[in-house]
Amino acid sequence: LYFAGDLDGASAMALRFLEHPDAGNRAPSVAVTRSVLALIAVERGQPAFARGHAEKAKDAAGGVGISRSWVGAHASVALGVVLAAEGRLAEAERQLSSAEHLFLDEVATLNHAWLLVLLARVRVRRGRLDEAEAALRDARAELDELGDSGRVPAEADDARRELETARARARSGEVLEPPSEAELAVLRLLATDM
Repeated sequence: LYFAGDLDGASAMALRFLEHPDAGNRAPSVAVTRSVLALIAVERGQPAFARGHAEKAKDAAGGVGISRSWVGAHASVALGVVLAAEGRLAEAERQLSSAEHLFLDEVATLNHAWLLVLLARVRVRRGRLDEAEAALRDARAELDELGDSGRVPAEADDARRELETARARARSGEVLEPPSEAELAVLRLLATDM
């Protein structure tokens, strides 16, 4: 339902699952469900709800030792999307990159293609345009192998437009992401012997 763009339906189903008396005994399902709720909350502009669901998803996955699994990858994606919405792009990229390796499969999958699109968008915002281009190229190749991919191809098109806009801004000399304090400290030392 989420990939089809039915956020109301996805949210209702997720909440119905969490209300089930056995939900507490199904940590993997709780992790994925909370991840979906976090993603929906970000799209609805509810950052506090998004963060709460993402953290609970990570806790559920970590609590049963499945952080480095497909289920844990969902929790990492949710947290990565929340971090990106908060403007914490370096942390978001780390979360999404770690999930990307867990979603990678021998065959094209919708989850992996979608994650590559998310990763590309964060990289565009960070000014890492070549890496964003590569992620989008790989995402498009996977989407071309898949059948109905819901709203992900449209998201890939949006990311492509963002990349083209960022490339135009970069060509005009605009700094896409201001340097962090640590980066500024290094830059200040470049003109010295240190």
